[in-house]
Amino acid sequence: MTNSGLVLIASVETLGRTTVSMATLVDGTWVWSDAAALPIEGLDTLTVASTGDWLMLLRPEGPPIIVDARSGNWTLSDKGPLAGVEGASTVWTGSQLVIWGGVATPVTGGDAPSIGAVWTPPSVAPSPPSGASQSPAEATRDGVVAEVAALGIAERVSQYPERVGPTRIETPEGIWLISAVSLETPDLEQGCIIGDSSGVYGRDFICVNEYREVLLLDRTTGEIIRGYPFPSVPPQSLLLTDGAVYCLSQGDGGAPTSMLCRIDRRTLSATVRVFPVDSGSQFGPEGDQFIPDNWAIAQPGLAGFDRMTMLAGELRVASQVGSARVDADSLEILEVSAQDEFFPAPDSCRDASHVTAVFVDRLPAGTTLLRPRMILSRDVGLESWFFMSAIVVGSPSDGALATWALPAFDGVNVDTTNTPNLAVPINEAAKSLGFGMSLAPNAYGVDDWFQLDGALESQWCARPIVMAPPG
Repeated sequence: MTNSGLVLIASVETLGRTTVSMATLVDGTWVWSDAAALPIEGLDTLTVASTGDWLMLLRPEGPPIIVDARSGNWTLSDKGPLAGVEGASTVWTGSQLVIWGGVATPVTGGDAPSIGAVWTPPSVAPSPPSGASQSPAEATRDGVVAEVAALGIAERVSQYPERVGPTRIETPEGIWLISAVSLETPDLEQGCIIGDSSGVYGRDFICVNEYREVLLLDRTTGEIIRGYPFPSVPPQSLLLTDGAVYCLSQGDGGAPTSMLCRIDRRTLSATVRVFPVDSGSQFGPEGDQFIPDNWAIAQPGLAGFDRMTMLAGELRVASQVGSARVDADSLEILEVSAQDEFFPAPDSCRDASHVTAVFVDRLPAGTTLLRPRMILSRDVGLESWFFMSAIVVGSPSDGALATWALPAFDGVNVDTTNTPNLAVPINEAAKSLGFGMSLAPNAYGVDDWFQLDGALESQWCARPIVMAPPG
């Protein structure tokens, strides 16, 4: 237990690799910190001592690890008599940590303290300078230009407008936000530059006109927990899944490079894949753009997508000219289609609040439907059919997308009896709500309703903006 709450040190397996991570219990939810790669070989030989705001992790394979429980930042202590000690005893006096006993391990050659040792934790944790949105150490950790981190919250944090998808998502770990720097720019170099323009673009300076960030903000204070900078490829929308947050940037005439990102909700590590329009871009061999280690540059020519969703464990991206299947972890393009077969055009999604308004009396107690959207089917014989999806909030299918077919519907006129009675629930979430007409899809030549045009598209229209916490 620390002043920040109950802390868990645990082994986590991600993509076949096991690491030792730290999480803090916040409002009943485990929030994983930056300590996702603690250099610990085994938990069974680890001694954990709490000093209030700090943890000391005594391990047999090396010097102790000092962890700031408030931020998750950690460092190795100086090598000394506590290096390579197993089974030491500790007690916190309120101002000092007393350590004694234990067995020296032959791996490091450390000597067990025969009398004991006393450790006094730092009196003040590293914190941002007055008015700064992040400290220099946090800026270095996140790859944020120092002068951007020095901006105040009011200047740095400003939600980018929703145009092609959500730009703000509330989750147990915090608020995910696509943010644009909000500055009066006339006094800036060239009207947009922040940082040292004699350095490397993206590392030492940025232009605010083509720069956005994905920020994870504290839900209570609004402070920045983590920052993910995107110079030259400003993200435009977010997608949330149980394990990750995805972001997307669609290139245009002025900045033709596109981008996909994946941020793991437990480890907060990011994977970024950039799709330059040609080899002559700033991300090409002769380009002057700084490329972080976690960014990969795809083969030129695949740029062109402005929408994304998750289907059957695969990320799907699309634009009006094509679609692609994307590996959900590596963000590699798996297959490109010349036809936009996965997504509806954005202007074909219609609000369906007037439909769900007449569903209210049929819903289980405590249940509501969020973000209802419908789309007209284009299948032959279903010209007067709409498919509608909405997010279920409350029992029995909290967080799921419920989908209905609305046969012989003009898209406008509803009533409290016929509309819910004639609605056809076509997935388990809709069926669990307990009303509607039972109709088999094979009457329309398919084995599954989602083989018909409009069913899956309606789910894209109602794409979820809040989902379950990390699993």
